[in-house]
Amino acid sequence: DALCAECEAIIAAKEEGAAAEAWLREKGFDPDGDLCQAIENQRDNDEGETTAIYEACYAGELYVCKHLFDHGAASTIRTTGGEYDSTPMSTACEEGHLDVAQWLFEVGAAEDIRTKDSDDSTPLLFACNGGHLDVAQWLFEVGAAEDIRTKANKDSTPLLSACNGGHLDMAQWLFKVGAADD
Repeated sequence: DALCAECEAIIAAKEEGAAAEAWLREKGFDPDGDLCQAIENQRDNDEGETTAIYEACYAGELYVCKHLFDHGAASTIRTTGGEYDSTPMSTACEEGHLDVAQWLFEVGAAEDIRTKDSDDSTPLLFACNGGHLDVAQWLFEVGAAEDIRTKANKDSTPLLSACNGGHLDMAQWLFKVGAADD
């Protein structure tokens, strides 16, 4: 039984590796090349250059993130990209990918739970804007509690972003944890 389990794990890892490489090719990255190299964003030409890890975090492809990390791109887990120079952590939180954000936190990007982009937006603001309550609560619990009243350049706060997006559950939670104290 242990041998079968080990064989199954090896096969699964090879399948995930092949799937990750296919995903990378589809996004314009060379899985056999420099996995740290940023390329022009394939989603939107106005967004600037991004790394493969950034794109995998944006898409919520945790298996691709892990593949990249294990195959030479670990140094890019904190590399900024996109139009506003946001981190992979910010993009994972913006898109509601809690599993990816938690993984990033665990493998060395914990500091980025409070890292602002060039517009002064935080991962918490992004999560609130998207209505990703589970992500916002996790960020709050692991060290981003101070950001519940942080303003971005356009005076947007997490509470204002949640309200503008029609995310009542998010707004109620933010109010409960002190976002309206100002």
